Amino acid sequence: LIKKSGISSRKVMASIPAFSAFTTLIETPVLSDAETAASISLQAKQHIPIPISEAVLDWLRVGSVVDDEGVKKNQILLIAVPRAVVARYQKIYQLAGLEIVSLEIEGVSLARVLGKNQEPVMVIDIGSRSTNIIIAKNGFLHYAVQTDFAGATLTQTIVGGLNIRAERAESLKRESGLGSDGQIGAGGGYELFTMLQPVVDVIINESRRVKEQYEKAYQSRIVEVVLTGGGAMLPGLDRYIAKEFGLRTVLGNPFADIECPEIMTPLVPGLSPFMAIAIGLGLRNQQ
Repeated sequence: LIKKSGISSRKVMASIPAFSAFTTLIETPVLSDAETAASISLQAKQHIPIPISEAVLDWLRVGSVVDDEGVKKNQILLIAVPRAVVARYQKIYQLAGLEIVSLEIEGVSLARVLGKNQEPVMVIDIGSRSTNIIIAKNGFLHYAVQTDFAGATLTQTIVGGLNIRAERAESLKRESGLGSDGQIGAGGGYELFTMLQPVVDVIINESRRVKEQYEKAYQSRIVEVVLTGGGAMLPGLDRYIAKEFGLRTVLGNPFADIECPEIMTPLVPGLSPFMAIAIGLGLRNQQ
């Protein structure tokens, strides 16, 4: 890839999938960065499921709240990644002749590029192996949950239901999905809809749980659903989710604030679901 692209830099900003990290939003007294950094290890012991000695810790200041007694507190996103995972990534890039300058979880990258609203939005990132469900506000990640129900689950459901090869199942999924012709379950795809609906409903129910927990804990309502990842291209998915949540549901556009050559314009809609994390990484130093 580097050879074909002609890129000269060997410095890399890389992301870690959600299933390889632990994240939680905590509240702390209003402290300086140095004081917050000093207290993170103590805070982390209460929130992460592995020993502190086996984790690489990071934190981001993502906002502030005023509690019931009128006391202002900082909202801190606590991130913990097993040291073994970090070491594996470092080894991979070293063998590729590349230098990692930053390593962050995918949700942080997604929030930076798709969650810039001043009101919280829910980003549902449907990949092949897993689905990330995040709450983002002002470009910062506030809440993150991961489920193993994702694009590959949908494909395997079709394989089992119709007894066909995975390649044909993937093609059917992309062509018909939850419905064509602007209607859910329409276009001769009702049988496919009935097979895929239970899997999609698992993702929706998990998203609904995330939404309810966040809104209850932080007294702030989600205003929009943003879809991304390859699974976001499933026909009819945006309409189905909009109907289930009663919220505006859109396909995320990470290119919205980026200047592209005119020749790329027709390609942007098809590339957007696959490029959000990479573009979010590229914008890291501009936040």
